[in-house]
Amino acid sequence: MSPLDLSRRLRDARVARGLSQQAVAEIVGVPRTAITQIEAGNRSVSTLELAKMASCYRCPVEFFLSSTSPSSPRTREISAPGLFCGPIIAKNRPGFV
Repeated sequence: MSPLDLSRRLRDARVARGLSQQAVAEIVGVPRTAITQIEAGNRSVSTLELAKMASCYRCPVEFFLSSTSPSSPRTREISAPGLFCGPIIAKNRPGFV
């Protein structure tokens, strides 16, 4: 898997969840510009950041690291176990669905 593939999967998963880069940045604990750079392939993502993003997007970490070409989060069924199966619960945080 290339770093660009990882970046695309992260961006696609965020968009599929309807989250802003700012909302994800707040969850991960990084500036919004870091999310922008990660999604553009200009910054590597740490293991901890990836784990937090995967949890936020309701995807297993393997979805982002697999060398095979998994279905896009946009094309997965909403009822797929463990993937995009429910809203993120966050109180008093703008940008959450």
